Amino acid sequence: MTALRSGSGRAFIGPEVLVTRMPILRFEAADTTERTQIGEGLVRFAVKAGRLETGREEGRYFLQHADGCGVDGERIRPGDPFAFDTDTGEILCVGHAAERAASQRPTAN
Repeated sequence: MTALRSGSGRAFIGPEVLVTRMPILRFEAADTTERTQIGEGLVRFAVKAGRLETGREEGRYFLQHADGCGVDGERIRPGDPFAFDTDTGEILCVGHAAERAASQRPTAN
């Protein structure tokens, strides 16, 4: 029961236990330093994280990221790529997102 396999966002620990990790989503470019427009598929993750903004003329749903990278606070600037950790609700710069993704990869024992 110590073997750990991964595939398509799921980690299997033994025959009876399934642990599902939600993905770290990468955005190619922030709209502004405060928010980026998102589609309906991401609304539930933004709500869970307390990052959903609505009611703007420019669009229906937005992901708030004015607090910057969750690791070091570096602001996300317009046009910058960034990531949204759907498990923790954190916004991450691409460097910290890559570090987190690498540390979350299951390894075989």
